[in-house]
Amino acid sequence: IESLKSMLSSFGDDVRVKIMAADLETVELTDDFIAPADAAAALEKLVKRVPLGSTDMAKILNTSAGAFPAGADRKRAVVYLGDGMSKANILQEGEFAGIIKNLVDNRVSVSSFAIGPQRDVLLLATVANHTGGVVYVDSDDQAIAKQAGVELARAASAPVLWPIKTTLPAQLESSYPANVPPLRTDRDSILIGMISERGEYTIAMDAELAGNPIALSWTVSP
Repeated sequence: IESLKSMLSSFGDDVRVKIMAADLETVELTDDFIAPADAAAALEKLVKRVPLGSTDMAKILNTSAGAFPAGADRKRAVVYLGDGMSKANILQEGEFAGIIKNLVDNRVSVSSFAIGPQRDVLLLATVANHTGGVVYVDSDDQAIAKQAGVELARAASAPVLWPIKTTLPAQLESSYPANVPPLRTDRDSILIGMISERGEYTIAMDAELAGNPIALSWTVSP
């Protein structure tokens, strides 16, 4: 709750938020997207909920991807606060790939604050990596709750570059992940691969930034 309050107070006046409680189902605590300063009633509802049930992360992520107004040109971001443990629906590889595709197609980045005695940080980090988000992990430091909220607000507001077409050098025989992940300026994006020979390589990318096309290119020497 402290992290959520800190995040809301750190957003700019132009940001609009929808607050949802999530376990087996997602429950909207605001009727629509509202100004962060108007979220007091939603926070009161959230405080009254007892966080005891299992969680269905697939439903949470799919519902979040479809929660935004159609055609809106605003940056779309989801911030998840929880343990990421999907005990009610153990995610399978094919299902997970479909969820990620849904988020990417809708240009929704997902950032998380991993809290709780048990946490699936691997799941939350994988979702963040493939959707242009970031992950923060709770600790015994009492100050982290407020600081995490500040960082999550910054992460949700930061620009994300969505690759549309990437041209990798012919000498790169294989690379992983197969789809180049969204790029951020505040964290690294890494491709792992095999090269047939050393040399100076060129990498080109057509991407989308805030709905606008952008061309990028790099010259690299392994």
